[in-house]
Amino acid sequence: NTFPNKRTLDDHISDKHNGTTSSEPFPCEFCGLVLVNFEGLQEHVLKHHTASPLQCRYCDVRAANSEALQTHTIEMHEELVVLHSMAKEVEKLSEGVSLFETFKGELA
Repeated sequence: NTFPNKRTLDDHISDKHNGTTSSEPFPCEFCGLVLVNFEGLQEHVLKHHTASPLQCRYCDVRAANSEALQTHTIEMHEELVVLHSMAKEVEKLSEGVSLFETFKGELA
C-alpha cells in the first residue's frame, strides 16, 4: 500500500492492525529493512513516501539518495546485480572481438 500522508497511514494501522505492536520483527515491504518495533516501521515507511527521486532499476522502490538505493539493490536484487555486471562484461568482450576482426588483417 502507498499512503499519501501520516494520517492515512495511521488510519490504516488503526483499521487493519488494531494499532498494536508485537515483539516480532517488522520488515519494510518497500526495501526489506527489518525494524524491531511497529512504531519504527511506521516512521521508516514514511521515508518511502516523501521526496525520493531515485528509482530502483529492478523494482518500484524509490530512494532519497544513492547510498540507500545501492543498499536496497544489493540486499534485494543481488542475483540481478551479478547478472547485469556479467552482461556488461560480455558486451565489452564482444566489442573487443569486433575490433579484433576489423583490424586482424593489418596485424598479419
